[in-house]
Amino acid sequence: MGQREQPGRARTRVVIAYDRNIHTNTALRRAGIEVIEIVGAELGRGRGGGHCMTCPLIRDAVDF
Repeated sequence: MGQREQPGRARTRVVIAYDRNIHTNTALRRAGIEVIEIVGAELGRGRGGGHCMTCPLIRDAVDF
């Protein structure tokens, strides 16, 4: 793992952003931040909010 990296979280100075955020993504890259772009066109069509359209990349197992 890299500097200050935590399991289940994106690496330090790395963000995941919508590909349509052209100006923001450009500014982040100029600031030395790695931007991983995702296509978000279909996510908005589901009428979900920001919380509804996100989930942990890695999480602990659930014991029922």
